[in-house]
Amino acid sequence: AWIRLGESEAFLRLLALGFWVATVPLLFLLGRRLVDERVGAIAAVAYALHGFALEWGQQFRGYTMAAFFTTLATLALARLLEAPTTRRGVIYGIVAALAAYSHFFAILVLGAHAVTALVAGRRMPRRPFVVAGLVGGVLLAPLGWFLLTAENDPISWVGEGSRSQVLDVVTDLAGGGTLPLIAYAAAGALGLLALRRSVVTRGWTESWPILLIGLWVVMPLAIAATMACH
Repeated sequence: AWIRLGESEAFLRLLALGFWVATVPLLFLLGRRLVDERVGAIAAVAYALHGFALEWGQQFRGYTMAAFFTTLATLALARLLEAPTTRRGVIYGIVAALAAYSHFFAILVLGAHAVTALVAGRRMPRRPFVVAGLVGGVLLAPLGWFLLTAENDPISWVGEGSRSQVLDVVTDLAGGGTLPLIAYAAAGALGLLALRRSVVTRGWTESWPILLIGLWVVMPLAIAATMACH
């Protein structure tokens, strides 16, 4: 549909750029909801100036679309966990399905969502979460059928990985270079300490905002690295 509107190189790249720009305010809203406005502002600025995001924000590919919809789905999940209602469950199911259709690997983020919901939702009404699962399941049924019946492996293009390649990817995600990698590693360590402190003082159920952030960072990378190296 986008190609039908124009075929110049600059115009084609605008789609990915638009999703990249739209993700910046979403990250602010999400950070503010999970922690506070300062954290939201830091997240938004970090993404806006991030070399890896800037690089793919200029490519005519679907990665920035996936980033946008996974961020939007995470925001929808946060709203659902704050106040579980059937309406919010429906919204999350729809947005989560859109994220999965934008890129297969977005499903790894939905896995982090599922673990967070299981931990945080134990003392909450189950109906909204069941509705979210049903809506998402129905919408994802065609995608599941495609994956089961496709003649070729949809991710066969992913080559066999190695530890050095995993390190290279993590370095790229940190912004490139040793110093950003050390900075992000330090931020991750501080995040783990914050999670531990929150669990000790408030318990797992009330610590879901920090748990969600941690799982969002760790689970997709860990699963992808395991798949690539085996």
